[in-house]
Amino acid sequence: MLYRKITHGFVVQQFNDAGEFLNQEFVAGDCEWENENGDGINPMDMPLGGDEYHPFGMVQNLDACRKFAVVLLYPDYMQQSGHDTYIETVVAASADKAIEAVQQLAVTANAVGASSIDPDDFAVLAVFAGNPELLLSNI
Repeated sequence: MLYRKITHGFVVQQFNDAGEFLNQEFVAGDCEWENENGDGINPMDMPLGGDEYHPFGMVQNLDACRKFAVVLLYPDYMQQSGHDTYIETVVAASADKAIEAVQQLAVTANAVGASSIDPDDFAVLAVFAGNPELLLSNI
């Protein structure tokens, strides 16, 4: 006989400040049991007496969970020292998407009034996977 264990519960998802997905987990609640025709059955009549269990391994979109640190060079028209940089860490599906996101964050952080700054004016100096720790900031 085939039978199904239907577990009710909910999914807890975590997002960062930018609304980007970080991770998720399933929290199990009550269970119902039914046969292959959808008719309810008593779990105590099952081979393991209702103790059947298989982990709730949720499929994670690992690409969406990847952290990137992006270092941008300010455009010449916004430079003060000739090598001013903008550094930000984001969660994105790819390095290209991380660059786009950080360029847009740089524009937002530097927007004054109705000025229009082209995100592509911020040149990419480096992209790192993960969240590197900045140890020295005034070299």
